[in-house]
Parts: sequence; structure tokens; C-alpha cells
Amino acid sequence: MPAPREIHSLHLSTATSWRGGENQIYLLAKGLHARGQRVLVVAPFNAPLLERCQAAGIPARGIALRGKTAPLGILRLAKVLKTERPDVFHLHDGHAVIAGQFAARLARLKALRVVVHRRTVFPVRGRWAYTSGVDAVVAISAAVRAELLKARVPDEKIRVIYSGLEFTGETPVPRSAVVEFSRQHGLP
Repeated sequence: MPAPREIHSLHLSTATSWRGGENQIYLLAKGLHARGQRVLVVAPFNAPLLERCQAAGIPARGIALRGKTAPLGILRLAKVLKTERPDVFHLHDGHAVIAGQFAARLARLKALRVVVHRRTVFPVRGRWAYTSGVDAVVAISAAVRAELLKARVPDEKIRVIYSGLEFTGETPVPRSAVVEFSRQHGLP
């Protein structure tokens, strides 16, 4: 079997806190990095996500993308995109979507694929954020997908990808119970 193709991904978060979404970005970047994929996480200076990535040896860079310096941050992000030339630009939160779309347009990279992540079931405001210049939208559940469809985001752009979990050590239940649960629910 041939080795998987290396994909270079740049992940953008504008969150300055540590919550579930930031943990998911961290787990995704950590997993990709561990598999030998090229990854770069961009987050605000002093964001817990940035600090945790750097501590884990995951390439990460700080850029301010909110507040008065947002326009300058978008220009810096466009420069990072031009320099790094990632295959995938993954926008992980609402503010990242707006800033990321502007930066992607400024970078003018024809091969760049823009992916937007949606983690909330709140009604979608501004359908354009999920359609204009976006190649795919990741929904973390069927309920999130339904909200995107209500907002008339094209079905062919949406992929449901459930949030990952990281287990350290042994699971508290026997392996046979896990296998049976997976079989019953059609889980790989």
C-alpha cells in the first residue's frame, strides 16, 4: 500500500480561551503532526491553544486577528499563507472564518482549499460565511448539518465529522464491550 500523501494544513483559531473547540484543534493538529503531516496552528498571542501546541512541539504562530489590529493581522496571515503555501486552510471559529476568508483572498493561492468548521447548533447568520470561497464545511453533528442546510449551505459542501476523543491508558471497560458497542452502532 502506498504511503499517504503529505498534506500541509494551516489551522486558524481566534479564541483566547481554552474550551472544547480549542481542545479539538489541538487534538487534530497533534494527531496530524504525529502522523508526519505538515501542520501549522495560528492563534492569538498568549492563547492557551498556542502555548499548548508550542509545548507539544507542534508548529504554531501567534497573530492578533481581533480588535483594532485585525486588519494588520489579516495582512500578516495572508503573508503566512503565501510563505507556507498550505494545501488546506482550516478555519475553526466564527471570527476565524471572516479573517481567514479575507486572508485567503489576499494570498491568491489557486490550489488552497478552505475548510470551515461549525461546532454550534445556533441558527446560521450570514450564509455567505459558509459558501463564499469555501470548499468544504465540517459539521460536528447531524444537528449542526441540519442548521447549515436550513441556511441553504449546499449539501455537497457539508461533511459530518464527529469530534475526536483522546484516551490515555486503558479504557475503564473491557475491550470486548467496546467492540460490541462499536458493532451495534456501526462504528469503525
